[in-house]
Amino acid sequence: FSSLFSIVGIKNHEDPDEGEWKWKGRVVLGGHNIKTAMGEKAIFTGSSSTPSSMEAARMLVALKALFPDLNLWQSDCIRAYVQARMTGPKTFVRLPKKWWPPEWIKMGLIDPVCEMLMALYGHPKAGDIWNEKIHDVLIAEGFETIEGWPGVYVKGAGTPDFILFVLYVDDLIMLGGKTLRPLIERIRVFIEMEDPADMNKYLGCRHRITTTGEIGSRITTVEMDMSDYFRSAFLAYEGATGLTLKNVSSPFPPDLAKEEALRMIETPGRFAKDAPSYMMRLLYGSRMAHPLIAVAVQRLSCNFTKWTAECDRRMHRLFCYLYTVQDEILTGSLCESDVSCINLIAWPDADLNGDSMTTKSTSGFFQELAGADGRGIPLAWGCKRQGATSSHTCEAETCSLSSALRSEVIPKQGLLEYVLGMPIPAKLMEDNAATIISCTKGYSPAMRYLA
Repeated sequence: FSSLFSIVGIKNHEDPDEGEWKWKGRVVLGGHNIKTAMGEKAIFTGSSSTPSSMEAARMLVALKALFPDLNLWQSDCIRAYVQARMTGPKTFVRLPKKWWPPEWIKMGLIDPVCEMLMALYGHPKAGDIWNEKIHDVLIAEGFETIEGWPGVYVKGAGTPDFILFVLYVDDLIMLGGKTLRPLIERIRVFIEMEDPADMNKYLGCRHRITTTGEIGSRITTVEMDMSDYFRSAFLAYEGATGLTLKNVSSPFPPDLAKEEALRMIETPGRFAKDAPSYMMRLLYGSRMAHPLIAVAVQRLSCNFTKWTAECDRRMHRLFCYLYTVQDEILTGSLCESDVSCINLIAWPDADLNGDSMTTKSTSGFFQELAGADGRGIPLAWGCKRQGATSSHTCEAETCSLSSALRSEVIPKQGLLEYVLGMPIPAKLMEDNAATIISCTKGYSPAMRYLA
């Protein structure tokens, strides 16, 4: 047993063009408060479905650049969760009294409940139930899943007529040739979808894809633009804090004298309560289309539970930097002739105790699908605080390289090779001589404690 409530918001509210705004309402199950018939808290097993990553979507964008004749479309599954019938133990819901039909009131009911027939948003199993429905439809159409890439479906892998679908909850991105539209129409018999349109704004990131040149040497340029999203973020920050943003040269503030730094660290932060709200916006924007702020955002996000005046200072500097570079847009390009020479390139890197708030180093990486003449399309980037304090630069760099190789390079290499049916060389661009020697030998006496 649980209750229902409604949520209302404006989709695309960060867009300056109010014509893009859309009121959206949703009926939601109170999933935080589901009780059994005996009045006890209901316990559910963990979710088994995992949304696809933005990296999978960028892979489709890169493949569109290599094969400009393919269609790259997106579509929303309309009211996705309530397309799937509820399964498992029966769930009953209490409706807000204003939603009661007149006959309930006439009957003098006190605490009526209804059986929930469709998988409403908010139920812990609704995501799994919806995922099972669309999964079964796609499998019946000849798609197959790819291990390690949840939400990615491929049909005709290794052939010129391959089709790729990337599913993120209820958002679909589809890449394919002339057989794509008939396939979509067959799927729409079972799944209610909006009409497919060229990929544009996906998960808040606006994609601009343009192709120029003659057939055989066409170059496709991609822009991944979150500028409207970031403007919305720093305008909200200014309005809430009363602080003014100004132009600065980097996302990191200048170092303070030791005494002043200690005082700032020991003083509770003024914005401790609201810092997670401000920073989560930047964290999302950074992951989607702004690698330049990834390190600064990651370091600050580690301090939510111990927010200090120094964190306030760093956060303000970060917002100032975003204000400075608000018109910068992540771009990439590939030529259709690059298909004969593409390779994955990853730049792993690490600092050694570069964050004054901890002794642990930070691992980072940037990865692209590269072609000839310096062309390439960004696929992934990120950073993470290492799990232990590194003793020296070579150790920090080796840990970073290892993480980039196993978590980023090998999975993408496997996916591309399977879809295209051809080998895809991969390169790790390491700049630390001792790390290169250690990895080439496969062993380092100085780091024999590492697995």
